[in-house]
Amino acid sequence: MGDTDRFVGHDVSFDPDAVEIDDGEVLDLLEPVVQEWWIEEFGEFVPQNGGFFTPPQKEAIPLIHEGTNALVCSPTGSGKTLSAFTGIINELFRRDRTEEGLENSVYCLYVSPLKSLANDIHRNLEVPLDGITEKLDERGEDVEIRHAIRHGDTDDSERQAMLSETPHILNTTPETLAILLNSPKFREKLRTVEYVIVDEIHSLAENKRGTHLAVSLERLEALANGSPTRIGCSATVEPLDAMAEFLVGREESGGPPREYELVDTRFVREFDIELSCPTDDLVHTGADTVNERFYRELHDLVGDHTNTLVFTNTRSGAERVLHNLRERFDAYDEDNSGCHHGSLSKDRRQEIEGALKAGDLDVVTTSTSLELGIDMPSLDLVVQVGSPKSVAALLQRVGRAGHQLGETVAGRVIALDRDELVECAVMLRKAQQGFVDRVFVPENAQDVATQHVYGMAITGPRPEAEIRGILTRAYPYRNYGDEEWEQLLRYLTADYEGLEEKNVYAKVWRDTNDPPDGEYHYEE
Repeated sequence: MGDTDRFVGHDVSFDPDAVEIDDGEVLDLLEPVVQEWWIEEFGEFVPQNGGFFTPPQKEAIPLIHEGTNALVCSPTGSGKTLSAFTGIINELFRRDRTEEGLENSVYCLYVSPLKSLANDIHRNLEVPLDGITEKLDERGEDVEIRHAIRHGDTDDSERQAMLSETPHILNTTPETLAILLNSPKFREKLRTVEYVIVDEIHSLAENKRGTHLAVSLERLEALANGSPTRIGCSATVEPLDAMAEFLVGREESGGPPREYELVDTRFVREFDIELSCPTDDLVHTGADTVNERFYRELHDLVGDHTNTLVFTNTRSGAERVLHNLRERFDAYDEDNSGCHHGSLSKDRRQEIEGALKAGDLDVVTTSTSLELGIDMPSLDLVVQVGSPKSVAALLQRVGRAGHQLGETVAGRVIALDRDELVECAVMLRKAQQGFVDRVFVPENAQDVATQHVYGMAITGPRPEAEIRGILTRAYPYRNYGDEEWEQLLRYLTADYEGLEEKNVYAKVWRDTNDPPDGEYHYEE
């Protein structure tokens, strides 16, 4: 084997004294039945905290109770997503028991970047909701908080059912949320939304999926009966203020960001990460030898651990690694190994996710579909094949191992060529120094703006100032000027010579008799 570069991070555990909020104060905010369930579920589960709540939970639950926008930045496995749901679940149970009850509409939107993460959170929601409902049933109280998933895997019958029996908590993705806002029937179900949770916000903000989401949140703001409380969750993100402003947007175009609070409970977990390569001489060693030694090393690592997750940078790479393991070694078959990526069927992905969570699979290969947030309590090793391309991605992927509080994060990075070796060595050194990649938000993306302006136009005539105001209250369009706006409208109205000859026709009609307060209409 080649030389190994290894670092062990310092163990800086949760410090209860760093959060000046007492457990009792947080418990007092919860309904008695929610308190009872929480104590039974977590009273002995998190002794590292010195109490019933982790630091992000101690800070976030009171903020959500007050209806304050918040960005919760905390490591994987610290309970930050549960902190967001707890305050909301508590409020919904209180209302359904003590007031007129909940309407047949959505009160909380949970937006995640991946379908698998939405599925995982959906399962995690069932535990508190079922547990609390069971306690109320024992007392003769009939309370029901419904929750459901709506994304690309949801079939037509399930979508139709949501209109007649609407979930109070809806798990979805950025793309599906944009579709729902354009749906004449379902968009009415969104007027009651009071809470929006955006999970793994750093992975959205850095690309146009996040730009889509930011505009969708402003469209939701304009649609809803009140201003929904926005809660963002992230494990690795810099700069915090910019991410919080991305989350909350602006009250008015050109104005300051909406008010928010930062829950910054980041700390350094104990890392055990090694970088290795299959040979001392990657330049002159043949590819067959490199591959043979690589798969032998990978096989040995899997054999030394309970559950191993192997990340590659492509879906084909994930398939290839699993195929070669099964071909080279008798230890792997359909029962104890698998592959997970976005091109697989819904049923197959969920089967792999369930088996991995249960600890039934010795090894799973993946590209990026298991990178974020999914709870895998039995996973004790992550192997990264090649460069993950950023320090944040490295820590995010390796952080899948040791997902519980107090556990060591174990990761092995294997470089298969000289360039990867240099790149990975730099990343490990930066990770050791506590470096986190800065997130740069795309700005003024005209393709995204086009889709949303068109989406708003098809719902009916809208004043120009209203549509532009919604767009520019979103953080990525805070500096969107007159020139960009006119360029966008010229395209949407086909006001460029020769467009129709290229089969590009007007998509909206602009009433220019009284600009800028004219209206836009969908062009039939």
